[in-house]
Amino acid sequence: MSTDPFCSNVAVCVVRAVFNVPETTLKVPPETANGQRMRLAGQGMPQVNGSGRGDLYAEVSIELPRNLTTREKDLFAELARQRGAASESAA
Repeated sequence: MSTDPFCSNVAVCVVRAVFNVPETTLKVPPETANGQRMRLAGQGMPQVNGSGRGDLYAEVSIELPRNLTTREKDLFAELARQRGAASESAA
């Protein structure tokens, strides 16, 4: 089992995601972009000279789901239609 925090449900990740990282909690805002880096000030490794801690950086890595059910494909198709209609009406 991996010790890396991850969210395997893309629908949940779009709406909310909270990860328990050793000694801290990382709250990922809704609609966070793939590849975005977040800085957790003072949550990193201890400084060599003993004067506090460095920063911890977390990078969002979103993997698309595989082996979707027919229902899941239909839901994504509906989302695509909705997003297309929204972008067309904004133009």
